[in-house]
Amino acid sequence: MSEETLAQHFLKHPEVTANDYYFVLKLLDKKPLANFESAKNNQLFYYDNSEKIYYRIAIKVTKYDEIFVKSVVKGDEKLKKEIDKMNSLPH
Repeated sequence: MSEETLAQHFLKHPEVTANDYYFVLKLLDKKPLANFESAKNNQLFYYDNSEKIYYRIAIKVTKYDEIFVKSVVKGDEKLKKEIDKMNSLPH
């Protein structure tokens, strides 16, 4: 995420800490709980078992297969319901 994107993101999602951004980089190496692709970006859903926190990570993949993190949201039951909904959609 660029400096400008991070600054805007901190305003929208103050619950996401610098530690979360570091952790997200590690999460991207793992298989997501759910993956929702849209025209603009992919929504990846993860669960941190040690902290009992769900994450939704919006990424954009360029035509050169570069990955940019556009947004990070963390939460609990509300985000879990979103993940369950994504997993119930036909693949």
